[in-house]
Amino acid sequence: MERCKRLLSQFGYSGRPDIHQGPAALAVLLLQTPIPFPTSRLRDQLGGFFAGITWWAGDADLGQAGRTTPFERAETILGRTRDQSILCTVQQNRHPYGPANGHVPPDHRLHVTIGAPTTDDAALARGIALIVGVTLAAADATVNSDVAEGGAWLQLEPGSPWYSVTDMRSLAKMLENDRTLPRRFEFGRPEVAAAPADTSGARRPVSERLGSFTLLLDGDVHIDWAPIAEAMNIVDPGGDWCIVASPGGMGFATGRSRLHMIWAPMPYEADAIEQGRARSFWFDGDRTRVARHRHYLTIALIAPEAFADRVSAAKAMTIMVALLARLPQVAAVFNNMVMTLFTPDQVQGQAAILARNEVPIQLWIWAAPNALTDGDVSLTTGGLAPFVGYEVEVWNAPLPLAVATEKLNGVLRYLLINGPVVAHGDTIGDNAVDQTTRCFFAPSRAERPEPVDAMMLEFDLSPSASPRRDRAPPPRPDPVAPSRPATAMRRPVFGRKRV
Repeated sequence: MERCKRLLSQFGYSGRPDIHQGPAALAVLLLQTPIPFPTSRLRDQLGGFFAGITWWAGDADLGQAGRTTPFERAETILGRTRDQSILCTVQQNRHPYGPANGHVPPDHRLHVTIGAPTTDDAALARGIALIVGVTLAAADATVNSDVAEGGAWLQLEPGSPWYSVTDMRSLAKMLENDRTLPRRFEFGRPEVAAAPADTSGARRPVSERLGSFTLLLDGDVHIDWAPIAEAMNIVDPGGDWCIVASPGGMGFATGRSRLHMIWAPMPYEADAIEQGRARSFWFDGDRTRVARHRHYLTIALIAPEAFADRVSAAKAMTIMVALLARLPQVAAVFNNMVMTLFTPDQVQGQAAILARNEVPIQLWIWAAPNALTDGDVSLTTGGLAPFVGYEVEVWNAPLPLAVATEKLNGVLRYLLINGPVVAHGDTIGDNAVDQTTRCFFAPSRAERPEPVDAMMLEFDLSPSASPRRDRAPPPRPDPVAPSRPATAMRRPVFGRKRV
């Protein structure tokens, strides 16, 4: 705790956080004796059932054949496609399983929890949990051949039947022919005295990603997550953040929302880094060191529903990224949403803005410089829509560049503090009588990877400026931006005006 306070003192924070337990698991595997972690076999089995996804099984998976590792802490399984990352955390618990609903599980001595894979595809999630369970059960049978049939039981989700080793193998065979893996099966031991789950306080799940940052690493890391969790709870009081992750970087954080930490044993995409360097005029880091980085750690944040929760979660993510950027192995930090690049020191400077209880604008949002001529300024933002539901655009502003940039920054700061409160036709300015900046909503005029609404800013420099008669307003944009998979790594291209 004292170490955390010393780290945060540079950002103007003090206080004591609350630490809470992590989320419940998707699946549970009951065992008789401890097992090793079957690294290679698990990677091969997942790759065989889910073609097109590249898998890493645990932090020690370097691609070797026949490898097993001690299963003494939580291990994170990572699956990657070109535009998606899937995380699944498994942990061996050296004590019997105590279901929250009070039912009585089959006889066992210890259990393994299989976390819900980070995908919106429920059928894929159940399939991954099944193959992980079957493979781990086989490891139990290898060590304890005399209890191979009766020693392992798998429950795919709370309330579902318990499957023996034979049942698991039958389900895996079914999965080869039917990827939907139907929920109802004609076998398995039903739960005993299972109580219905309480959903009175359940919230509608949100799959949209609020932000994503990647740390480019030129060496192996050993992360102490405890002070980072404490810092997140200080920056976001009431966020109830808890981190479940390995020292190597793989894991997740839960609280006000959910953060996924994904470590990959390879360099990041060179073309993306080059594009980020080109648009980040402020980046003055060692380009050679960035180009030679060996692997990376990506942190992705799922967006809560409410605007205030989104801002609070973004602050918690900012302090996590800032503290991780202090590691000597970090060559640079890349914003995946808007493709901008920062040195570790620049991230520290941005995090200092948290002391004002605000989200750092430059770290999260980028303004594309469409036209930078004094008297004819055009700027379009990226990264704001996940917060308020729309971007902000300035086209052909009759202002000096410095003035237009200052006014845009003022609008962004206002929106990130107050939320999507500006209505179609409103004016905004430095005071109540300043009506020189008029706002109206329309589809974005910039070239973007997908349609998005935009708040257009128009400027009137006459001393007696007053709002012009409004055109018929379109439907007000929903403050929640269109959903997309939480782990999708799409490459945004925006800022060029459509013709």
